Amino acid sequence: MSSTDGDRPDDSAQRDGREDGREDGRQPAARLAVTHDEAAQRYEGRLEGELVALADYVPRPGADGEEGAVLAFVHTEVVPEHQDEGLASALVDAALRDVRERGLKVLPACSFVRLHVRRHPERYADLL
Repeated sequence: MSSTDGDRPDDSAQRDGREDGREDGRQPAARLAVTHDEAAQRYEGRLEGELVALADYVPRPGADGEEGAVLAFVHTEVVPEHQDEGLASALVDAALRDVRERGLKVLPACSFVRLHVRRHPERYADLL
């Protein structure tokens, strides 16, 4: 996998007229299955069972000292053959929804996550 740190979030999954050659016609980002691997401290994105994207985090104490109340996202990757398909954005969106559902906060230490949150403050300001 190659890192998306330093890259800007990719919105290409929303481009009109792009075909990915799949029978169902859905863009790769729409088919991304995201899971949380708490033991590995990361979110994983899979296409047809193949690991194609990941977002690593480090649990941090919250403002009140509660352990693990904040997830510091430190690294995001997408395999080279699936870059520019919107997978990193889809992975981060799913991860941040899960963080919200769990009542946690986010420290966007990874440049990709930081830019993604900055570009969508209406969705994620409450997680900071």
